[in-house]
Amino acid sequence: ELLNGPKLDQVVKILKKKYGLKFPLHKLQKSYNKEVEKMYCTKIIPKKGVIKFLKFLKNNNYKIGLVTSSNKKNTNSVLIKNNLKDYFSFFVYGNDVTISKPNSKIYKLCINRSLINKNEHLLKHHLLDWLVNRGC
Repeated sequence: ELLNGPKLDQVVKILKKKYGLKFPLHKLQKSYNKEVEKMYCTKIIPKKGVIKFLKFLKNNNYKIGLVTSSNKKNTNSVLIKNNLKDYFSFFVYGNDVTISKPNSKIYKLCINRSLINKNEHLLKHHLLDWLVNRGC
């Protein structure tokens, strides 16, 4: 749970401390970033139903934002490779902020980038209800 949300550089710092790794932090971060980039470019594919769901939202004029702790380069490589980028109207990447999820500042930035009224945001539980009841 501790490693789910922070930026890669923070994850490497946590792992270095936890396992007493002797390599310099910057070398570990560079090596880890290289491996993650490779995985993002070759191994990450959308889960079943995601494209159908994104099409539904776009066809019904929902503005979709993406908030991620991953950097812009890695995120865009996955989105472009899987033809997903055009479904999203706005993004908050890990390199846009100094803090990481689940800090609320990231989501506030997302709301600001969306340029829509706070009261118009679709709540998470509505999305989950749609996914469960539609069998995606």
